[in-house]
Amino acid sequence: MFVGSFEGDFNQFQTDTQAAISQFKKSGVTRLIIDLTNNGGGFVCLGQFLHQFLAGTARLGNAGNP
Repeated sequence: MFVGSFEGDFNQFQTDTQAAISQFKKSGVTRLIIDLTNNGGGFVCLGQFLHQFLAGTARLGNAGNP
C-alpha cells in the first residue's frame, strides 16, 4: 500500500484507507507492506489514524480530534 502523503481531507483519507483495506481483505491479502517512500509528510493525526486503523483501534470521524 503506497501512502504518498498525509495531507488533504481527513474524511477522504479515512474513507480511502477503509476502502483499500476492505478490498485487500476481499482479495485474500494476509500481509501488507506500507510504502512511505518520498512521503511528503502532512498531518501527524492521519499517520496516527492509519496506524490505529491497521491495529484495529481507530475511531472513524475527524482524525484531528481525539
